Amino acid sequence: MNRTKLRLVAVGAVAGLFATMAPLSAAFAATEPTFPSTSDAPIYLVDGNDNVQYPAGTQLPWNAPLNAHISAIPAPEYPDSEELFRLPYVTGAEQFITFIADPGHERTRADWKAYGTLWSLSGKGALLPNVNPASAINGLPGQAALKTAGGTYSLGVAYVKDTGQTVVAAYFTTINVDPTVGTWKFATPTAPKTATATTLSVPSTATVGDNVTLTATVAPAAATGEVTFKEGSATLGTGTLSDGTATFSTTALAAGSHDIVASYAGDTGYDGSESTASTVTVNKIDTSVSLGADAASVEAGSDVVLTATVNPSNATGNVQFFEGATSLGTGSIAGGTASKTVTVNSVGAHSYTAKVVANATFSESALSAAVTVTGTAAEVALPPKAPSENALLDSNRNGASASIDASNQATLSGLDSSLNGTTVNVFAYSTPTFLGTVVVNGGAVTVDASGLAAGNHKLAIADPNTINVLAWAPFSKTTAAVVPTITKAINAEVEAQEPSDGEFSLVDTSGSSTVTLTNPTFVDGQSLSSGSLGSFKVTDLRQVSKPGWDLNTSVLDFTKGTDVIDKSALGIDPKLISQAGTGATAPTLSAKQDAGSASYPWTFATLANGFSGVTNYNADLTFLAPAGKPAGTYNSTLTLTLVSK
Repeated sequence: MNRTKLRLVAVGAVAGLFATMAPLSAAFAATEPTFPSTSDAPIYLVDGNDNVQYPAGTQLPWNAPLNAHISAIPAPEYPDSEELFRLPYVTGAEQFITFIADPGHERTRADWKAYGTLWSLSGKGALLPNVNPASAINGLPGQAALKTAGGTYSLGVAYVKDTGQTVVAAYFTTINVDPTVGTWKFATPTAPKTATATTLSVPSTATVGDNVTLTATVAPAAATGEVTFKEGSATLGTGTLSDGTATFSTTALAAGSHDIVASYAGDTGYDGSESTASTVTVNKIDTSVSLGADAASVEAGSDVVLTATVNPSNATGNVQFFEGATSLGTGSIAGGTASKTVTVNSVGAHSYTAKVVANATFSESALSAAVTVTGTAAEVALPPKAPSENALLDSNRNGASASIDASNQATLSGLDSSLNGTTVNVFAYSTPTFLGTVVVNGGAVTVDASGLAAGNHKLAIADPNTINVLAWAPFSKTTAAVVPTITKAINAEVEAQEPSDGEFSLVDTSGSSTVTLTNPTFVDGQSLSSGSLGSFKVTDLRQVSKPGWDLNTSVLDFTKGTDVIDKSALGIDPKLISQAGTGATAPTLSAKQDAGSASYPWTFATLANGFSGVTNYNADLTFLAPAGKPAGTYNSTLTLTLVSK
């Protein structure tokens, strides 16, 4: 079936409805209206001479014989199939009729302004019906009056039944008519867009920080516009289509699995479409770590600094340190390294390792190779045997004199020149107190007497082998004994009593004056943090008097601004690291204080009598904050005081 035959069939169906076409008037220009949403289907106006669709915006004369047909399809030329020219058929319809009506009155025949002749449908849709307004010769006020009045109307075809009285369906467009002249423009439905299909190509894996390129392909390739790349509801970015392809690159994908879709928004000729999700698995950056120590061996109870070197050097986060399987805590990575100060708690080999702790960007490393630090026993030099004070006679004073200066340096002078170059032991009395082994020089010896109490003393030198007194002299000391202390902000202020007949001292060996209790966890609604007091050493070499001692502990309440937590929140569990000294007596450690119910002052350790030699201690600290206390850092002071009995 050719195009001409189709046109003639349409004309035969509506014969007698046309008038002669008049030339268009340039003096008037109708307005192009908007296609109505209430038409039962989109319709298009075609030229009855060649069945070619009129372009949107075309202005037609009131009388246009054979030149104003409606079709159900938009096409510049129609294919050779009669059914494609028919409007859709609706079951129950018997005839069709052309009509002109006010907008909104298309389905009420009594309201029509003008209409044509009834034509039978015969169970099919109307075939290219002519809707020239001049052919609508029936009705009031009639098509002539509409031409004169001008205005906006609905123009189309109604499917009817019951001898044309009941409208079953209406296919119409909106026209705008110039008054008097009658030239008119019609509304054209928006042409259907071409369907598209969008696919997405992504790399299956990447590493955090990689530049990941997402590639969307839209078919047909003639589609234009933008593609949006999304993960869930979040937009990652957009790309502009070129020859059917759009890309977007990003370095911002975090570690993990990312399900990404590409969404094409469409353009004037192409519908939008969305791809199925494609998955990119982003891996964390691999890390490795090596470990070193600042000393291969230290005295047991002393500290050593472990330093972890991390690869890559721009890694962030923390390194966790271990002794065997026991975690020693973490250190922050800065500039490719992290460090941790640890106490070598006992004599023997200690094996340390480290690993990088995983975070959002960097993976957990394997454990480093172990580094070994050996804890050695303290070297204890016991004081030599002292002559009895009764051995200090006028006959062996030998013309010596004694004095002490402002810095507590005591000098025994006036010694016989024959003693120059001789090694002697120096003692102070009344209770024999060893002050050191020195060499006589220029007829004098000088020793530190800061540990002696204020009062009258005798300064003597003795032969190290025979213990015979070589010379002595009295002197008076006005300053009190220097009291060694350790002070920590949570911390330990440590105080010791003046020594007598051998060293009696308390020394902080931890290398830090501050203790920070970290890693808070919730226990029954209360915050529990923990840490280590740090190592310290008690030395008692008093083998003459052997009075014993108490190591007392006091703690202040914890404060943060105006917030206060009672000192009973601090728990302390004393630890013996090592003890050295031939014949020494082991002190007794007190039972631990539980966090939340501790009582201070409290005795850390005690020695009833005897001498304890050199004893190294540490302690585990816990802090149990009561429920309801504001978060933050609370400060206190812990003081250890070594008191002779």
